[in-house]
Amino acid sequence: MNATTRRRKGEGREKKGRMEGESVVGMEDIKVLDFRTAFQGSVFEKYHILPLQVASFDTCRLSKWCEHFIDLQMKPDDDGDVDDDDAHAEYFANRLKQQGLVGGGDSADCHTFVKNALMFFEQYTDELYWDFCCQTGEPAEDPEEYHNILESELEPSDFCEELQHFLFEHLTSDLLENCFGCFGTNLKHESDTDIAQRLYDYGRWMRAERNCAELRSLFMTLHQIDFDLIGMDGQHFPLRMLLLEEKPNDENGPSWCAEVSDRENGALIADSINKEEGWKIRWRFRTKVRSTLTGVVERYKPHGDIPTMLIDLCWCDELFGAKFIGDCRQFSHHLDPETRRLLSELTPEQLKSVNDLKQASFCQHNWIIYSTHSEFERLIPIAANMGPICGQARKDFKRFDEVVDKYRLRPSLLRDVVEFQCQHFRRILKGTIWQNLPQELVIRIAEFLPRRCTISRCLE
Repeated sequence: MNATTRRRKGEGREKKGRMEGESVVGMEDIKVLDFRTAFQGSVFEKYHILPLQVASFDTCRLSKWCEHFIDLQMKPDDDGDVDDDDAHAEYFANRLKQQGLVGGGDSADCHTFVKNALMFFEQYTDELYWDFCCQTGEPAEDPEEYHNILESELEPSDFCEELQHFLFEHLTSDLLENCFGCFGTNLKHESDTDIAQRLYDYGRWMRAERNCAELRSLFMTLHQIDFDLIGMDGQHFPLRMLLLEEKPNDENGPSWCAEVSDRENGALIADSINKEEGWKIRWRFRTKVRSTLTGVVERYKPHGDIPTMLIDLCWCDELFGAKFIGDCRQFSHHLDPETRRLLSELTPEQLKSVNDLKQASFCQHNWIIYSTHSEFERLIPIAANMGPICGQARKDFKRFDEVVDKYRLRPSLLRDVVEFQCQHFRRILKGTIWQNLPQELVIRIAEFLPRRCTISRCLE
């Protein structure tokens, strides 16, 4: 290769570099979590967990909308013109804005919600009215009695639950975008709608099992977490967790439960419940981890570097650590005698190891109770933590940085992620008539593609 050729190639690379740099202006300081690299060297890697995908479905926002909708229907304000769907949607959106439940960019979601809610309300109330008339023998032709009958017969909590079920069974892209997020590698090529439906079905089933009749609507976040556990022998144990993170209206933090299955054959491997044995009495803030040892022993070889000596442990921040051990008699009614004895015998190194395990786990002021001394069970609450921390990382700059620091995650620059996607896109186009598309156009195309592998912090 002569000097002229080398110079031309160098100038070409320099020009290409300038073009790429100019095309990603504004992305230099934007940090994201890229699933391909974010967990390298993290707390999850320390505990032999390889995160692959996290899908989250938050019902809280739509639950609040459902409550406000039925309140508006049954007690309309005099100053609101809600004679047609568009006016109703606009009035409803303004009311939610006054309550701080929507932002400026959510008007389209409100219109979609109101359109579906009005359709369901008409069907629901017609059936309720006709059932009442059939049971009482009242004439069904008197429209003046219609509203009075609805006021006496319509139970808001029942309507909210049925409306939620209707909305989640008929999710539109607008509503799904409002309450669902999926990040990582889509291992089974599932649609967002299928994942959201699976999560909602799991949440309804768990709510029915626990007989949560006191809740007017479902206020919970559901996660599908795909991950591998890497054993001492280097073998990967492919697992999928369905996690229910309930949001009670108190300051004690959420309760949670989960089930873990083999990602390849669907067999149940473990679960985490907040109930007594026999599923009779619910433990409000205690989560018990149970595993099927026959399914675990053959698939996961323990490393032996995780503390497994404690079975029953109070995870409350204000009661844990040296102060707790020194005053354990004060809280003796919380712990069994064996746990109290073990706590008093822990060395400083062992205490630090247990505390590190606690910090990595999803506890939220709960108790974590293990059914055995297996290393595998200690990893379930840590894997469960991936769902909540991905949600926290999306909230704002402060939460993003807190999550990165606490779990030792490795953030990437959005510029680098976009350039990687462009290179991947060019590899796909190589040998086709589109292989020489301008870099600026390739970047514009890449920006339209969903970045499922990245979590961006909210830029509000």
